[in-house]
Amino acid sequence: MCARVRPVLEKASGRVVVVAHAGTARAALSMVAGPAALSFAIAPLSVTQMTLTPAGWAVECASRTFA
Repeated sequence: MCARVRPVLEKASGRVVVVAHAGTARAALSMVAGPAALSFAIAPLSVTQMTLTPAGWAVECASRTFA
């Protein structure tokens, strides 16, 4: 999964929204946190937000849910 997600995110420009399952979110998070991200619990219908900065990817929130 990581091998498919990383190239797509590396080519992204501007604001991008990805609607996907938890495995895709974990793969994206692994770009910041490494292999440990693959064990993150990602809730259904949650939001994971990442921002590309000059220093690389930053995680704004992971598995955020709204009541």
